[in-house]
Amino acid sequence: QDLPPQYQRLRQKLSRIVWIALGSLVERDQPGQGGPRYQWSRRVGPKTVTVALSADRFGWLKQAISNQREVWDILLQLQQLTAQQRLWKAPK
Repeated sequence: QDLPPQYQRLRQKLSRIVWIALGSLVERDQPGQGGPRYQWSRRVGPKTVTVALSADRFGWLKQAISNQREVWDILLQLQQLTAQQRLWKAPK
């Protein structure tokens, strides 16, 4: 296909992202705050589920959530480029 270079770069960037996750992380760094030190919360159907994490899992999920946000950003850019290429220009 004859894709614009910027579109091709974004697709390549997307292909290099490995793990993705949704949710929020909490790190309690002050003593006496109670509860687990690391937590991950996310929606599962109509409910919010919270899980206690080890420091290793916390770091891994932090990267996965960051990756998810990057995926959304890349997809938005791809959609914008598609609209520019296909809606405003005549298809080849």
